[in-house]
Amino acid sequence: MSRSITARLLVAAALVLGLAGSVALRAQPAAEGQLWLVHQEIAKPSMIPQFEAATKDFVALVKQHKAAMPSFHFVGLQGEDMSYTFAVPIADFASIGGIGAEFGALAKAAGDKFVSVMASSNAAMERVGEWVVREDPERGYAPASPRLKDDEKAFYAYDFYYLAAGKEEDAKALAKEFVALYKAKGVPDGYRLFWTVLGPEMPMLFVEVGAKDPVDLAQIDARVRQLTGAEGQALFARAQTITRRFERRRAWLRPDLSVLPPAP
Repeated sequence: MSRSITARLLVAAALVLGLAGSVALRAQPAAEGQLWLVHQEIAKPSMIPQFEAATKDFVALVKQHKAAMPSFHFVGLQGEDMSYTFAVPIADFASIGGIGAEFGALAKAAGDKFVSVMASSNAAMERVGEWVVREDPERGYAPASPRLKDDEKAFYAYDFYYLAAGKEEDAKALAKEFVALYKAKGVPDGYRLFWTVLGPEMPMLFVEVGAKDPVDLAQIDARVRQLTGAEGQALFARAQTITRRFERRRAWLRPDLSVLPPAP
């Protein structure tokens, strides 16, 4: 079995983005937070058109043979660093085996076309990475009257906090302080927080912020700084003391590279 097929068995072609993101897909959250299987592919710069064409062909195959993959859905995002991140909501780790079974059914149903699509994608891809992450709704922030609806968000920022060893509990406590401050100041833009539960460089958490576009995102950042003032600066300063590395990545939502669940 080729590396490309193996990778897609794990997820289906973000962080943004490591993250993120998207984990922009809105699955029904479990009581302890929705689990996501996240897969990222870095396209070769000279072969982005081929990579995107192969991914669109894969999306078409999944939609055409939905009977073979009835429970498989994913959201795709395109990063600014030639990364393409795909996130699949899963119930638990055992669900990964179910994804593999559905891929086998798709390969059988689509035949040579499936093999051709996988080969084209593999040729255009530089490397892949995989993670399993869990959303932490208690430490995310959902404003009472959000400025944007979910379907108005097309651009996402992912802030990755690679924590110092043993600082997870400090990070959890600090995250609650952020939520309390945002509520007290009436910040109109929310965010989601995720923990990596399987992947490299743990412990790591990331925060997802959705915006209309890059200009809107910059305005969100400026608004947060203005509303939270010195209190916000102090919380971010404390976050830096327990963080060994910080990264911000940004990505566009790609509905054409996604297979979303049917509307309720």
